[in-house]
Amino acid sequence: MNFEGFSQMFNGVMNRNSMNRMHELQSKEQIAYLRRLDASIRLDRDFSRPFDEVEFVVFDLETTGFEPVKGDEIVSVGAIKIKGSELLSAQFYSLSKIQGWISPKIEALTSITNKQVANALPAKDVLDSFIHFIGESTLIAHHAKHERDFMDSYYKKIYQKKFIHRIVDTSFLLKVTGMNNPYCTLDEACQTLNIPIENRHHALGDAVMTAKVWTSLIGRLQEQGIENLEQLYSRFAEM
Repeated sequence: MNFEGFSQMFNGVMNRNSMNRMHELQSKEQIAYLRRLDASIRLDRDFSRPFDEVEFVVFDLETTGFEPVKGDEIVSVGAIKIKGSELLSAQFYSLSKIQGWISPKIEALTSITNKQVANALPAKDVLDSFIHFIGESTLIAHHAKHERDFMDSYYKKIYQKKFIHRIVDTSFLLKVTGMNNPYCTLDEACQTLNIPIENRHHALGDAVMTAKVWTSLIGRLQEQGIENLEQLYSRFAEM
């Protein structure tokens, strides 16, 4: 091997080692961040604070199916921050690379193609960014079991940790305010509240509509004397 060849090989090894060390450092920093985040979330500061003082994150996941335990995957994540009855400007959206494939049915529903997710960020990178976006905020989702199941699965798979963020289901508000069948679809909830249906089955579009459902109902809760999550959960338990 001549000197130039040896030099190229040596530099390649050094670059790989540097990348490995950088990846290890980033992983350690992320683990440390998650530990601090868990400790803060466990304090549950949002539970008794008035809705108008709490910054929530409303989110939605588009997925290849409904069962992460059977291999279904997240293809996109969308989220928006709200405070009281106000939608804030902070938003999050990302496609996510998957190991499997998107069926023609899901592709038609979401308009997300296999080519798009093939060029998307790896799931870990998307989840890392999303976790930093939400911080210790309480989450909101429509029919939240779907989002909870996938977040639980991905958190366990990627971080080997339990996902402990509280996720509040908009069905709580629908039932407590008597507005609609709590099991209604997002479309039905929007129609009941005269919210325009836009960008349906797009993660960010659905998150924004869910946020509008939530903010539309906050005033009705306050009229009933429900000012925070603790009172909301108590009223829901009585029904």
